[in-house]
Amino acid sequence: MVVADEPFSSVDPERSRAVIALLLRAAEGRALLLSTHQLAPVLPHFPRVVGLREGRVLFDKRREEVTPRDLALLYQPEGATRAPEPRRVVTEPAGAPSPAELRVGASTTPGEHILPAAVAAFAAEEPQVTLRLAVKGTAEVLRDLAAGRVELAFVGAREERAGLHFEDFAEDEIALVAAASFAGLPEPLHPAAVARLPRVDREPSSATRAIAEAQLAAMGAPLDPGAAVLEAGSLAALVEAVSAGLGVGFASRRSVARALAQRRVRLVAVEGVQIPRRFFVAWRRDAALSGPAARFLALARRAAGGGGP
Repeated sequence: MVVADEPFSSVDPERSRAVIALLLRAAEGRALLLSTHQLAPVLPHFPRVVGLREGRVLFDKRREEVTPRDLALLYQPEGATRAPEPRRVVTEPAGAPSPAELRVGASTTPGEHILPAAVAAFAAEEPQVTLRLAVKGTAEVLRDLAAGRVELAFVGAREERAGLHFEDFAEDEIALVAAASFAGLPEPLHPAAVARLPRVDREPSSATRAIAEAQLAAMGAPLDPGAAVLEAGSLAALVEAVSAGLGVGFASRRSVARALAQRRVRLVAVEGVQIPRRFFVAWRRDAALSGPAARFLALARRAAGGGGP
């Protein structure tokens, strides 16, 4: 048996092909066991693929059965994976007085592209309750929730906080976008090439940015900090900068759907990269949701396509 542990570490794509050819020759007539974070160069040569993460087997499949989503699960940061807690049936506390105000926090994509329909429906159904929706970065929203400044939070990543309950809320995908005129490089791009492209980043508290950075780093292609040409404080600013040709950027597909339809930006394919992302709803464990919060959550789930509670 020939065993190879991370043979492509710090190796460029051309040299990776030479390394795999050398290993295949060395293993003729023997079993070849190879561990790697970079699956693209080796998948065509191995009939069986076992996906491992932190000692857990995520899948064990024949090569032709492995899907892009299987591969994406290997690289997702823990805070972007499915919530470990089951979804609760949330009902209005019996006999509890209904508050006159409901404070909700949300990160950009749910706050600007999923919740508006729920906000409109809630205003029509609950005219006696004032809804205040604050849209901020995920980290800021969770700080507000932990401090009791909001009752519900809709965010793009989980954090290990003992006092907060997280549930899955909606699904999306993080994509690489560029100006509509972006050309000149053969696609799909290799992750190492993407890491060096001029790039427009979101602010550090953005979950979209954190997930994209973590996933590319786990694939052995960490984004070059020196390639960032602009840090955009909002999604709208990122779209404007990318459409103007300042650089590429990572964004939620839900959030750039309008810009894509208007052909202001386009999707850029990246070899072996799919970044599914999940949005979560969270609330404090030490307080039952008020009636308005429970009703708003039901409307929000319908707006996200997840049905009622």
